[in-house]
Amino acid sequence: FMLTSFLPTFIALLLSIAATRMLIYSAFPFNSLDVPGERSLHAHPTPRLGGVAILLGMIAGWVAVHVEQPLVSEFIFLVGAAVMVAAVSVADDFLTLSQIGRFVVHLIACALIIFGTVYDNADWLLLAFYAISTIWLINLYNFMDGMDGFSGGMAVIGFGAMGLAAWFSGLGGLAMLIWVVAAAAMGFLVFNFPPARIFMGDVGSATLGFLVAGFSLWGIK
Repeated sequence: FMLTSFLPTFIALLLSIAATRMLIYSAFPFNSLDVPGERSLHAHPTPRLGGVAILLGMIAGWVAVHVEQPLVSEFIFLVGAAVMVAAVSVADDFLTLSQIGRFVVHLIACALIIFGTVYDNADWLLLAFYAISTIWLINLYNFMDGMDGFSGGMAVIGFGAMGLAAWFSGLGGLAMLIWVVAAAAMGFLVFNFPPARIFMGDVGSATLGFLVAGFSLWGIK
């Protein structure tokens, strides 16, 4: 029973490990390198698209979850908003977009997840707090990337604990979706321990920061 119940997390973990291993090679097509600067903690150019591997693991795990449980509207809003954050982050990793452009997309993603979860049960002041907190979490996770093992470790611990809280609150389906994220982050973390061979980049850090807020709002609802 336990193997069947946690099969989505195993899928997410294994696919994330395999995809991260492929992305470690800097010659991989469309790869992007984090070239160290004066304030960098790493000494050599390091691939920074590990977040793509995390997202692939998450998607596979979530598909496995929904083989057994139906889609709910909150999840649809969550995925839609997360795709927006991930897409603008991929573009930023390659093109270095303007801060205003990224902010507008993040704000739209915030509005989408808030509308899909807590909009009907909160006043405008609380909604503004939720929006500010979501944007803050996106940027907080983005700031942590580049430090060996830090952002990946925080994702494993944070999403693992959040899933446990959802489980004890009787939200088993939500808990499994969250644990899939923790498992995908763990697959990346295998190669992100010091000295890191890969970073997650904006596509991973910004999306994970958004998912912290998104799952929290879903739980609040």
